[in-house]
Amino acid sequence: MDNLTRRAADVIAEALEDGRDVAEFLAHALCYVAAKEGGTEEVLRNRSGSWEAGHVRNLMEGTVGPYGEGLDGYRQDAEPETESYDAELRRTQGGWRLQVQVPGMLAKGDWPTTEFSGRGPTMPTVAERDAALEELGYRPVDPERGALGWSWIEAQEFPDQAAYFIGTVQVRPL
Repeated sequence: MDNLTRRAADVIAEALEDGRDVAEFLAHALCYVAAKEGGTEEVLRNRSGSWEAGHVRNLMEGTVGPYGEGLDGYRQDAEPETESYDAELRRTQGGWRLQVQVPGMLAKGDWPTTEFSGRGPTMPTVAERDAALEELGYRPVDPERGALGWSWIEAQEFPDQAAYFIGTVQVRPL
């Protein structure tokens, strides 16, 4: 093992010992590098066609979107904008759950959340999502984009289970 790989392995082992979610830790670290270097493909530029690069690309796209639309949140030198957060819509057993992921609130209990219960697989409309966000005290950063403001990723817990979709949109407090 070369020295650079050893240093990276030591940092990953330290994160694991700290009780960190190593997959999330790696995803965020890669996205900080991508933001600094100019995009997700820049992280993969030395061997972008490898099978490993394909998995890393999927990990980063799942974190910042397929076009790197979430990379701004990883730019350390960027001027901070008015506070914005990710709102996430995902399917539950009886309907859908919408959560606003406010980092400081998770430590105090839970994120602002609402449920769209009893609707089965029928996804809430953009108008229903906007109304639910308003009830939680938030609005989309770019309300004019409507459905286009939402990004969707395909997720899967285990390879032999059905995939599902998670929608996200950037929101700001009202």
